[in-house]
Amino acid sequence: MSSHTLKIGLIIIIALSLFTLFSEEVSTPVTDENRLSDNDILAEFNGGKILRKDLDAKISKLPPQIQGRYKTVDSQIQILDIMATEDVFFAEAISRNIDKDPIVLERLDRAKRQFFIQEYYKRFVADAVVITEQAREKYYSDNIKSFFISPYLSINYIQAENEVAALAALNELKAGTPFEEVSEKYNQNTYAKGLKGKVKNIRLNGQIPGVGDDPELDAYISQSTVDPNTFHGPYQTKTGWHIFSTLERVEGRQRPYAEVADDINSRLRPVMEKELLDMIVENLKQKYSVTVDTLLVKDLNLQEKVTDENILNKKLVDSPNADLVFTVRQILDIYSKMPPQEQMFHSKSGANSLITQELSRNLMFLDSEGRNFETVLENNEDYIQTKRYHILQEAYKRLVVDAIQV
Repeated sequence: MSSHTLKIGLIIIIALSLFTLFSEEVSTPVTDENRLSDNDILAEFNGGKILRKDLDAKISKLPPQIQGRYKTVDSQIQILDIMATEDVFFAEAISRNIDKDPIVLERLDRAKRQFFIQEYYKRFVADAVVITEQAREKYYSDNIKSFFISPYLSINYIQAENEVAALAALNELKAGTPFEEVSEKYNQNTYAKGLKGKVKNIRLNGQIPGVGDDPELDAYISQSTVDPNTFHGPYQTKTGWHIFSTLERVEGRQRPYAEVADDINSRLRPVMEKELLDMIVENLKQKYSVTVDTLLVKDLNLQEKVTDENILNKKLVDSPNADLVFTVRQILDIYSKMPPQEQMFHSKSGANSLITQELSRNLMFLDSEGRNFETVLENNEDYIQTKRYHILQEAYKRLVVDAIQV
């Protein structure tokens, strides 16, 4: 679920909790089935009104899997009640200047920053990338091996306990004993045994499903011909004793350019966007006189606890603009607040990836402030809803949660 959908859901929960608190201020909704105009007034209250198009817009923002529940008149009245209650409660929050509260303003500043960065990236990176036919053809030529479909084989396979068991199994197979019976009796490989000895999707890349890394066995399989009644082995490799017959072999093929054009677009776009973003960031670093202490960055271990104040206060990134300065303390603090998956990514790729990420975001935000992005937010529905959410969240805390006495 997206964060936007989550916020819609939380607002609805808040509104439901407060419905009885402000219900006397909400008028009876209009439910005349003959009123089909988008501008039909469905509800009016002191300070506002709700139109049919507002109701439709609210329902359209609910998760797709539950929108179908709100096609009936009764369910739409329920949403309409929630909307009216939410609007009344929002008006109450504004009257109490909750929208000007420092806590709310701080949250809105963070939201504004995120929207600015997203808009900056959209304008100057995503929308600026144009994938030409020439670029696609070059990418195909440079990465032609990645468009090769590897061959794959299917085999009947037994991994025996030792040479004696392997020879015994082979003799029974040659004597005409059904393969499934021999596999059940001698197969020590639980993966293959569970599949009645049939192992599929062998890609001739040294990795055998259920066996693991075994280039030697892979080579034996590669040299075999398709014949379910011809058994090969027993072969001893680093993974044990093996007997097999080849059931199927589908040869590999090179996918032609025309077949992979769409695939190339999806692969090439992120590459081109990264190249363009890297170039923009380098230009912004020059514009704002940013310097990076590469030696200090290289030596920084994100997973190592640092207690030396002198080290913590050292500048990894410096600039005349304070918003572009990063100390060791700041980077370690950012890292400590990240989800485990992000921490794992940056710990493997090194501190440079985290510093580059944070510096790039700050550069884009700083540069966006001089480009009149404020006008973008005025009509941005996501930002308007986010702002509303934060105001309602704080109002709910003050007027309801903090007022509860246990």
